[in-house]
Amino acid sequence: MNSTKVMKTARSRRARPGGRSARIRAAVFAETERLLAERGPRGFGLVDVAERVGVAPSSLYRRWSGAEALIMDVAVVGLTKEFPLPDTGSLEGDLLAWANNIVRSLRDPAALSFFRLLLSTFPTDRATAAKRAIAIRQRRSDLEGLLERAWKRGEKVPGAMLLVDVILAPLYARALFGERVDAKHAQQLVLRATKLID
Repeated sequence: MNSTKVMKTARSRRARPGGRSARIRAAVFAETERLLAERGPRGFGLVDVAERVGVAPSSLYRRWSGAEALIMDVAVVGLTKEFPLPDTGSLEGDLLAWANNIVRSLRDPAALSFFRLLLSTFPTDRATAAKRAIAIRQRRSDLEGLLERAWKRGEKVPGAMLLVDVILAPLYARALFGERVDAKHAQQLVLRATKLID
């Protein structure tokens, strides 16, 4: 086999979906979820996860820097699976469905884990903070995809951060202070956001 074929074969092995790296990532996520259930977000570190998975701790530190970033990555993936961003065919419909999903996640004790983990995993070092931010930005990327679909339909769209400021942040703030969040309040926030679109 010549060198070109060897290189192509190596690349295909590295890129193969469902390969060893994907299996390890799935195992890391599964063990992290178990440790969260057993000990809570402050009760374990990357070394604990590595021991359970059977990998070197250094491999986890290279990717996540600290347990806070890994936990946030796991939480974002879980949130995306449980509450995927909607595609109703209109921006207002999408935003209303998104806001109602936020309300559901904040009112349902079983679905409240993302908000709790967001608050409890704030890191103290810059490296972990940066990796944690990468995980959170995935959700922002999904929101930008929702806006891009609306733009392609010919609708006027706001920036993603305007929606965070006007819809997401107020709902999370109410939950943080123990105030009730409901569908009526979510609808009011969506209407406020649509009025701010130029």
